[in-house]
Amino acid sequence: SASQTEPRPFERVDGTFMNVFTLPPEALALEKANAYANRRLVRDIYDVYMLCSAFPPGKGIAEKLGSFTANAKRPLDEKNLKAIVFSGAVPSFEQMIIAIQRRLKE
Repeated sequence: SASQTEPRPFERVDGTFMNVFTLPPEALALEKANAYANRRLVRDIYDVYMLCSAFPPGKGIAEKLGSFTANAKRPLDEKNLKAIVFSGAVPSFEQMIIAIQRRLKE
């Protein structure tokens, strides 16, 4: 919700920064996990995977995302991830689930 938003720096293409209002990483990860559970698009699980490194693991988030990863089904469009990740290795669904689970146990 809008009441959870907070200003965070956003880097523009030219290297300058501006503040944008966004959800905290934990709340955004939960929103993306919910989106993935409802539509099973690979971009949503990839967002959860990337967001997990943006916040310290905590009991509440670990429980919620832990049950999500335990029940997550394969994405319907897994092959599309190659088009989304423009730099670096493209993780598989299994690799993302394992990395999220590992991060939550830290």
